[in-house]
Amino acid sequence: MFIPLLTITLCLLPGAQKLTLTAEPGATINIRNNNKVKGCQVCTGSIINKCSIESLNSFSGSTVSVELECSRPQDVFSIEIVRRISKCLSIDALRFNRTFTWNLAAAAPKAFQIDFTNTGLKQINPSEKCPDRHTYTLQAFQSTGNVAVGKYCRSGTISSAQVLKSGTLARISLTLPKGTSSSELLSPDYPESFPDDDIMEWYFQVPDKHGVDVQFLNLTQPDCVKKEVAVEYHQKGRVTSVLGLNDTQPLQNQGDFLLTLRNCEMERAPADSPGLTFTLKLPFILQHSLNSNR
Repeated sequence: MFIPLLTITLCLLPGAQKLTLTAEPGATINIRNNNKVKGCQVCTGSIINKCSIESLNSFSGSTVSVELECSRPQDVFSIEIVRRISKCLSIDALRFNRTFTWNLAAAAPKAFQIDFTNTGLKQINPSEKCPDRHTYTLQAFQSTGNVAVGKYCRSGTISSAQVLKSGTLARISLTLPKGTSSSELLSPDYPESFPDDDIMEWYFQVPDKHGVDVQFLNLTQPDCVKKEVAVEYHQKGRVTSVLGLNDTQPLQNQGDFLLTLRNCEMERAPADSPGLTFTLKLPFILQHSLNSNR
């Protein structure tokens, strides 16, 4: 059977662009003009070009140079990487827990975003297991070492994760449901400390007439050498408040918002110096429920 591993859109400068693509053994790469846009074609061949307005025939285990003839190829062409799986695991192997790992890397200043819009994800404690035994772990690879952004199960409010190359550790996006419910998130690298002098972002898509009560629980704060631990609230592209984690957090009842947490440069001597860890609890309720409780 054929399983698409990855579909991406080319990010290239306007005009005819040349690419060199290498397919790993057992994989094929397809370049497609899905909407058959006129005036755009993909060509291959060193002497006599072979061009197509629709797609480039797939190739496997080889390197090929292609030319995309189009004014804005990034808006027209897509790349699909497909791997052929011809042998399945034995029945005995299927009885064991299995781990599937995808290591994604992007050159600065680009980033990778993974969407979970069909099922969503729910963050769990690293010591917990998922009911269906399918566990997802997101790690960010940094110069100082790998950071576990979180461990997740299927079916939850997390709709996407963006791992950034520099500046910010990651951005987790959540799509909150209508009605009264709650979500919980954990600090990166939990139960170890939030990375030193780093930044994490959570973006919340909030339904109309709903409010979110942000609570930092089970909080352990570090001894700071430089800067201070702070949480920023952003709405519509502007900072609305900057607070400490022990401060009373403002009710978010004005729609979507971005929560940015900045760690300080921590005192790391002695080795048992406290780091930054917390549970982020997010009850969200209808506005009429908020008004009735006042």
